[in-house]
Amino acid sequence: MSSYGFIKELIEKEHTPTPAYVFDLNKMKEFVKKVQSCLGESTQLCYAMKANPFLTGPMMDVVPTFEVCSPGEFRICERVGVPMERIVLSGVYKNPKDMEYVLSTYGGKGVYTVESLQHLQILNDTAVRLGMKITVLIRVTSGNQFGVDEADIRKIISDRTDYPGVEIEGLQFYSGTQKKDLAQMKEELEHLDGFMGELKEQSGFQAQVLEYGPGFFVPYFKKDKAEEMEAVLGEFRALLDGLEFKSRIVLEMGRFLAATCGYYVTSIVDMKVNLIRVNGAMRIAFLLICYLATCVQLNAQAPKLVMGRILDKEASEKKRKPVPFDISSIGDIKIYYFNTVQEGKDMEAALNKDNISLTLSAMYEVPDATGAYQITLPETGSLVIKVSTAPAVFEAISGRREITTYVDMGHMISQVTVVGQRTEVTPETPDQYGDMIILNGAKVAVPPRIGKDNARMIVQPYVINNSKGKKVEMYRLPRVYDGSQYYLTQDRRMGYDITRDSLDAFIIENEPLSAEKASYMWNDTIKLSNAQDNFQVLALMQMEDYTRPYYERLLELSTRSPRRPLRFLEYSLDQYELDPKKYEEKPKVERRTGVEDISLSFLLGKAELDPEDPNNEVQLNKLKAKLLEVVNGESSTLKELHLYSVSSPEGSYASNMALSQRRLAYARSLVYSVIPAHTMQRLYTYTPNDSRVATWLEVADLLEQDTLPAEAAAIREIVEKYPKNQDQQFRQVAALPYYSTIIKSHLPKLRSMKCEYTAEIYRALTKEEILNRYRNDPDYHSGKKNFALYEYWHLFNMVKDPKELEELYRRAYHYSQELTGGKPWVLAANNLAVAYLKRDTVDTEVLKPLIDFSVRGCNVERTFDGRVIGIDNVEEVVANQLAMYLKKGDFSEASRLAQLLPDNEKNKKIKAFAFCLGGYYKVTSGLNDAEIARRLETFELVKNSSPLNNVVMCLAMKTHAWNEKAEKALEDLPADDPKTMYLKAVLYCRKGDFYAMQAEEALTNCFKKDSSYISIAEWDGDISEDCFKYAKMGYEDAMTTGGNE
Repeated sequence: MSSYGFIKELIEKEHTPTPAYVFDLNKMKEFVKKVQSCLGESTQLCYAMKANPFLTGPMMDVVPTFEVCSPGEFRICERVGVPMERIVLSGVYKNPKDMEYVLSTYGGKGVYTVESLQHLQILNDTAVRLGMKITVLIRVTSGNQFGVDEADIRKIISDRTDYPGVEIEGLQFYSGTQKKDLAQMKEELEHLDGFMGELKEQSGFQAQVLEYGPGFFVPYFKKDKAEEMEAVLGEFRALLDGLEFKSRIVLEMGRFLAATCGYYVTSIVDMKVNLIRVNGAMRIAFLLICYLATCVQLNAQAPKLVMGRILDKEASEKKRKPVPFDISSIGDIKIYYFNTVQEGKDMEAALNKDNISLTLSAMYEVPDATGAYQITLPETGSLVIKVSTAPAVFEAISGRREITTYVDMGHMISQVTVVGQRTEVTPETPDQYGDMIILNGAKVAVPPRIGKDNARMIVQPYVINNSKGKKVEMYRLPRVYDGSQYYLTQDRRMGYDITRDSLDAFIIENEPLSAEKASYMWNDTIKLSNAQDNFQVLALMQMEDYTRPYYERLLELSTRSPRRPLRFLEYSLDQYELDPKKYEEKPKVERRTGVEDISLSFLLGKAELDPEDPNNEVQLNKLKAKLLEVVNGESSTLKELHLYSVSSPEGSYASNMALSQRRLAYARSLVYSVIPAHTMQRLYTYTPNDSRVATWLEVADLLEQDTLPAEAAAIREIVEKYPKNQDQQFRQVAALPYYSTIIKSHLPKLRSMKCEYTAEIYRALTKEEILNRYRNDPDYHSGKKNFALYEYWHLFNMVKDPKELEELYRRAYHYSQELTGGKPWVLAANNLAVAYLKRDTVDTEVLKPLIDFSVRGCNVERTFDGRVIGIDNVEEVVANQLAMYLKKGDFSEASRLAQLLPDNEKNKKIKAFAFCLGGYYKVTSGLNDAEIARRLETFELVKNSSPLNNVVMCLAMKTHAWNEKAEKALEDLPADDPKTMYLKAVLYCRKGDFYAMQAEEALTNCFKKDSSYISIAEWDGDISEDCFKYAKMGYEDAMTTGGNE
């Protein structure tokens, strides 16, 4: 069938919606097989999956390996089941956390590429720390920013023994794509051939693999001349055959393998014919133009992965290298993302005007500690980066896949207003949105004649928690104002070197300190740890000249007692349960991995067990029993068995490694002897990097654990002096005076062995058998043994005791994480969260792995190859997580989750309380119509939810008119309730001094009813200091004279 016929049938008979990607998998597989046939079996293909990630699963049938260059691509491989041993983990940025996850999850399997010396160090250090050795290829630069320079490669190869965690298998090279002839490929291959010969001659390094990306031309357009594929590949094969290099060649190909099988199908949604005269002839042109414009527009809106970094411009320029922001010091960094450019420009304008309304509906990501992020967006999309109080930065995607943004923190001050000199600072009343404090116009007033042209003013803002004894909660970035003559005076008098000034990065440019300037202002947004405690923003201000500090004062940037009536809102949170039938698990084969650490003592320098140590037999018998339990277990099959050995570092490194390998071989013979022959024949035991020598840094760690810091420091100093020579390290350590008495006794602790095994288990019990096993088998009932997921599913429906059920949910949750490497079973996770909510317990970590803020909305189907493979952001899960954050008091995160939930009757109440507690209930200037409508609805829903909430929301508006409404609504509350008395005291205090006695009386009666209100009133800005003082005295007098609480 032709391509047209195939697509036509797909649309008409299968009712496939458009626009859609369509892939002819049979055509793809036939093409790949033909390519392999032309190149010969000695050449191996590697699919560069960035060319088309949709084809990853089908490609597993026809290519041996996959080139993966991002965490997103790696997650796709995990989802479709690409084994780690078939992955080449490439990419120009390797995050240490990502590498640790891959290595700790999959061991030493797979191949890793090295793009820089830093890459090599990260991979080596991570592998050594995890006790393994991994295989790497070094990418040779083609003269651009990618890969490693050949001089650096020679040095790496020469010093390769200094990297015990990596095995350098060969080289990788890729210079680009769409090469229209073989001349460039011939030049590149001959150069690589000669370079590998040099490495062998100079350093004795024999490369085992050359991974080469040829970049064959793909004719996308009719004007492109299509070469005969067989002829081109035949010539290319002749090039490979002519190389001196005769080891394995891997060809990395992406679009060349994928381009022939894909179609992008759209529908014509409108047709018209305009007759246009061109040189006297009629042309039907408009229809074609409309159709092409539609196709181009839809293609531009296809989402693509965008990667980038947010960097500190000032620090990067100073250090001449990319420097990320220190998030702990500056506060939040948010990357808002949009599908269109105009949405991004609207957000940029809103943020720079301090209009927070648009942030309510906008989705954002937060970069990691290195400033890196990944977001999926169309080419028509845009980003807005907001770093602390710096101006927002707009980035149009415009087809870019990598975006680096340098943000200048030196221009983050709003316009300064000089208001005249004064000696005291009046604290600003901050706007507090739930667990956020927004300071608009934080101000430092400088007394007359204190500021000088040759002085420096340092302002260090910080946040204290008054509810916890004025504990310092966090420090904000310092602000430094230098007089115009400060640098010159310091240089003249003190030989001042500004490059050594630790405060240089915090100098506020274009706003010098002077004797005339009365005040200095700035804005700040502060994320608090919770919304319940009382927080206050303070600052220590200090003046210094070229000799000494000469003036200092503590400033209050915010009031110690904010007005927060929302704390009295009452609300109950429903629990959202899943329909278990939708998440029913079926019996299936499960792979379980076990790890056993065994401690064996060998005769000194020999691969023989010490016959005098009875622990050897105990340890071996324990391991053998564990393996036999799997071999002889019900419906279980032992599939893999790997043994690892670590030797202590004293003596020659080469001898230690050889001894470790001999001991490992001896241990294998003992372990293998208990496994039946038919099992051994089917057992996968190949274990790369199975032996290693412990490092002296590990010895230092042991000494520190035994409170021997001085001895540990001495070893660390030696390692730092000889970082790449373990033999020299040993000689220096052995010369230490306490080597024989202290260090030597710690070395046996490093000699260890580990056994890792994988078993497949399949069983299908009836629900009666499952319940019987749970009730009567102590190992299964206690959790020593795990049920299969389908067995847990049946138990969830049969066990009735709430405590037992919660424990089963918890066991199933953790067991499912073991199976998937992190993501829990959604039914177990949601059931566990519901159980916590029912008993008023908060744990926001339970559901966190199941929520993806990069996906907009709830119940979004995740598809692959036309099949639904999962649901992102299950609505019930998001709602329960929102409830968790409300209980925790993290209202900003609750508001963020509320944006994901759909607007329906079921979610109306919980969304309203989330937005209200987050501070989004007032209508202010600058809001759009949709946001105004939502705030009005939020206010009315919460206000009308109960008589108490009616009073609270009226008070929350903080105006005279609303205070009168609150007073009227107060009549509907029970008069003898302490909360009613407290709110009455608030209203009297707001009325002024004329009602002071009524306020005092109401508050005293409140304290008598419930003394817990004393701690609330102490920090409440709605209760005057005098009212609190006399009410507390009245309460204490009543208690002294026998009053009842």
